Amino acid sequence: MKTNIENAANIRVRYLPRKVGLAPEAFADARIIGDLWSHGFERDAHPEHLVGGGDSGACDESKVAGDVHNCGRCGHDCTLLANVAQVSCTAGQCVVNSCIADRAHCSSNIDDGCETDISKPEHCGGCNSACGAAAPLCSSGAIHSCVASCSGQTPTQCGQSCVDTQSDIHHCGSCDKMCTAPANATATCASGVCGFSCGGMLPDKYGNGCVDFQSDLHNCGSCGNDCSSQGSSSCKSGKCSALSVAVRLVAAGDGHTCVVTDSGAAQCWGSNSDGQLGNGTSAYSSIPVSVTGLSSGVTAISAGGAQTCALMNTGGVKCWGTVGGNTPTDVSDLTSGVAAISVGWLHICAVLSTGAAKCWGKNYYGQFGNGLSGDVSSVPVDVSGLASGVAAISAGYAHTCALLHSGGIKCWGDGLYGDLGILTWASVTPVDVSELTSGAAAVSAGNFRTCALTSSGGVKCWGWGNSGALGNGATSSSATPVDVTGVSTAVSLSLQSSHVCVVLASGALKCWGGNVYGQLGNNTTVDSLTPTDVSGLSSGVAAVTTGGAHSCALLSDGKLKCWGHNHYGQVGDGTNIDRHTPVDVVGF
Repeated sequence: MKTNIENAANIRVRYLPRKVGLAPEAFADARIIGDLWSHGFERDAHPEHLVGGGDSGACDESKVAGDVHNCGRCGHDCTLLANVAQVSCTAGQCVVNSCIADRAHCSSNIDDGCETDISKPEHCGGCNSACGAAAPLCSSGAIHSCVASCSGQTPTQCGQSCVDTQSDIHHCGSCDKMCTAPANATATCASGVCGFSCGGMLPDKYGNGCVDFQSDLHNCGSCGNDCSSQGSSSCKSGKCSALSVAVRLVAAGDGHTCVVTDSGAAQCWGSNSDGQLGNGTSAYSSIPVSVTGLSSGVTAISAGGAQTCALMNTGGVKCWGTVGGNTPTDVSDLTSGVAAISVGWLHICAVLSTGAAKCWGKNYYGQFGNGLSGDVSSVPVDVSGLASGVAAISAGYAHTCALLHSGGIKCWGDGLYGDLGILTWASVTPVDVSELTSGAAAVSAGNFRTCALTSSGGVKCWGWGNSGALGNGATSSSATPVDVTGVSTAVSLSLQSSHVCVVLASGALKCWGGNVYGQLGNNTTVDSLTPTDVSGLSSGVAAVTTGGAHSCALLSDGKLKCWGHNHYGQVGDGTNIDRHTPVDVVGF
């Protein structure tokens, strides 16, 4: 089955637009992996990780011409160029405006950054300014020049350069004595003695580095005053604040996370490149922030890619991010009568109280299920053949699946890796999943793969098997459902990208699949082809959600723990450090 599915790939890129009616421009947001779909995205060592820049994965291709974090293509971050001081993006190209001291950009490749050391004789003071035999040394100072010797200067000769050992962090006090700095600090050299500076943003320093005593959870008000050891989860204005908020629901997007609290308020954290935190800004946050206008009345929340939607107690839907700006806006024709929502990477779907299904957003692969493809709609459209009988719906990256009241599952949209549960490239209308026309209790659609919970407590997965995401001990793809190894008492599941997690009847949590950033929570970064225990969560888990490369577990006492990729603060612990085991989210 793997051969049939994957060998079709080389044909699909040429013929699929005609087969399902896709316009060529429809591929602008394509995120298909491999040699087929490299447009606009970069890949890391694990190709299931779809790295889109700025927010992690769901950047807007129409904005890459001037986006310094996604310059020319998603994931091309100019700020990561080596040794640059200031950089910008113009017409889709990184532009180095200035370099750090003693560095210059001399290469023909802009992605090399400021790669050249201009304190050396080979490029003394500038690119290709080599020192000759008459003046072979390169002087120190703000402006470098070739000199015959270091005599008569304060600097000392170190190798072929003249350096000031009183202030040079690379030669502090003597040649080749390098100054280093602790966390959040900048190395300094003064009077030949190494030190460090915290600068203005982190003004307080102590033995191991720099902290902000006003907000640092573990050094609140003074060094060593750990709020977490006092039963508090945050530090505000230098004082530990009490834990008082319980979480009712949690949902993870690609690089952000959102919750609904017991009071019905919505809060989000992590990436905010498209306004997916809903707080009226584009600033990322490593701690929860309130969603504008949603301090109460939220009954459900769903996140995917760089967008978020909330179901209100009025039965209406509000969305923000790539679909609605940086604050919640009402969805046309869905101000009442909605029972459930699901947010995917490119599109959103809802189940009405009548049991009908509707979808909107981007329909590049037929994921609306209305018989069309290649279009975009901000107004919800009816899914063909599903005017009633739908119990739940799940929007993946480029496909959608619905659970029927009969216990059957139907899927539609992209099917390149078998993610529809049948051997077909795509379907613009719902099709039955092989072997699951009854007996299903839940369904979750992700990136080119789908998983379902059966009424007996088992889990079946199908689609792209890379990184072991199907959980059957293999990495091959399958267009028909396969049993996940060792799971027989599951009560809920979550799938979004390359990993899957399930909650068992005992309250234990197990995950499998991709683990590049520790998203499996087992204190490793090794992929797992079968379910593995999440550290410290052998009981007490009420629900789980998976994001692009992070995971979160809602505990039965209303507390929240997250782990995995944390570059954008999506773990919510106040840092940007990847977490390989569960940690507490600030404020919960």
